[in-house]
This record gives sequence, structure tokens and C-alpha cells, in this order.
Amino acid sequence: MRDCGARLLVTVPEQLEKATAAAEHAGVEEIFVYGEAAGATPFASLLEPDECLPAPGQGALAIECRTDRRELVTVLEALGDRATTLATTAERAFSRALGGSCQLPLAAYAEWEEGSLWLRGLVANREGNDVVRGEMDADVADAEGAIQLGRDLADNFLARGASRFLSP
Repeated sequence: MRDCGARLLVTVPEQLEKATAAAEHAGVEEIFVYGEAAGATPFASLLEPDECLPAPGQGALAIECRTDRRELVTVLEALGDRATTLATTAERAFSRALGGSCQLPLAAYAEWEEGSLWLRGLVANREGNDVVRGEMDADVADAEGAIQLGRDLADNFLARGASRFLSP
């Protein structure tokens, strides 16, 4: 393979064949295989978002490449999933609007329900004994709509006093 300035992370077996074929075609120099795709034992149980909201963007596959490699960008776009991209965009917009960092207990999870994007969020103090939770849904057609949903939920949190958790 030639060096094209891209690296690919594969975590589940279902991604491996498609990702490897696209990577070889595009000349991806490194493919990182982790978890189940690398033969590790799958989890004994999964925590559903109703039990524990994840960090924004948690579990989404990300692929990076140089923007000047149009052929590579085109090949890698086939691996993209529009629904996941819009969901993670809303989650990350929520986090950004609240100043999310490694120091702030913050969670967000977006999923599609009957054609609308449903975003749930949580922010808490470090001890976890003071928590603000909320949710909102919207008809989202593009990244701007997803960003607006994330900002709207963050504004709702701020209106309900979540600023007490944020750094000055």
C-alpha cells in the first residue's frame, strides 16, 4: 500500500471486510483492528442508553484523511452513515454549547425515532448528586439542523440552571 495520509480504525467484524477493501483501493497505510474485529470476546452485556447515557459521539467510527486526496475522500464516503453523522453532530453540538470537557460530567445520545432525531442529555456536578437531564426531538435534514437541535437542548439546560456546573 502507498502512503496516502489516512488511517482507519475498525472495531466490529461487520466493518472489517468493507473497510479493508476500501482501504486497499485507496491506499490507506494503516488499518487498526480492535475489539471483536480483532478476535476479542464480545461484551457479556451492553448498557442501553436508558440505563447509562454515553459521552457525546461514543462508539461512532471516525475516518480521517487529507482533504486534497479527492479519490480517497470519494472511496471513504462509501463507509459513511448519514444517520450516525447527524446524530453525533447533535450530540457534539450539545456538548460544545455547554463547554463540555473531560472535567465536566456530561452525556448525550441521539437516535432516530419515527423520522425525528431524538437527543437526550445529562450534565451533573463532579460528585454526581446534582443532575440535570433532558431530551428534545426535531425533524433534522442536515448538519445545520443537527447542530441547532444540540444547541436548543443546551439552551434548555441552561434555562433550568445547568450553568452551575460549568466552569466560569
